[in-house]
Amino acid sequence: MPNDSCCQDLFNGVSIRVNPCCLFRRASELDNLREDVKYGRTPIHGVNLGGWLVAEAWMTKGSPIWEGVPDNIANKGEFQTMQHLGHTKGDARFRKHRDTFITEDDFRDIAQAKLNAVRIPVGYWITKRDTSGGGDPNAYKMFAPGALDYLDKAIKQWAPKYNLLVLISMHAAKGSQNGQDHSSPSSPGNTYWSNYPENVQNTLDNVEFLARRYNNDASFLGISLLNEPSDRYMMKERLGTNAPRP
Repeated sequence: MPNDSCCQDLFNGVSIRVNPCCLFRRASELDNLREDVKYGRTPIHGVNLGGWLVAEAWMTKGSPIWEGVPDNIANKGEFQTMQHLGHTKGDARFRKHRDTFITEDDFRDIAQAKLNAVRIPVGYWITKRDTSGGGDPNAYKMFAPGALDYLDKAIKQWAPKYNLLVLISMHAAKGSQNGQDHSSPSSPGNTYWSNYPENVQNTLDNVEFLARRYNNDASFLGISLLNEPSDRYMMKERLGTNAPRP
């Protein structure tokens, strides 16, 4: 059996040859932590990794994404920004942003700060599919691809290595749940998510996709189903001003 220093060195981010038994022990510890958190025996002490896989200009001003992008576009979220940049330029910028904004070193530092969890916001486009059958079925293609690879790395490699749990936040839903920049709306200021059942179905499909993908990963804590949904659509319906279908 490995000694404690094996796991301690792994925790501290030292590059060493690791005994597989040590990794198994750490997975078991993470399983125990996850269950303790779920049942309220251990409180969550975590941090939000906002701006990484759902870019928000106000919190990532130094990112290469926004170079030369007018504020009135950048402040409306990823959809408008990618529409402005196009894939040839935009994909490379988002790849560089994702490579550098959050790295393994951050997970190491979070663990060393005695935190036990991270929250990772994602958008509906992360699954690279739309089988809901309504609205704009190709809207997800506007976004820079590849975000799922980074979420995989966070949940399958970095989080278990540093004994951290991951809560996924469905931050941007198809049709937009609040019209704000962090929901990356195609029509900024408008909320269409709950107006059309296919948008809701798309969110359910994506949540199921992610849950199935990470169900067996020890670091996977769960999914926050929808970030900051707005009830402005109800006011529109009461006033008889139904928005056009996106």
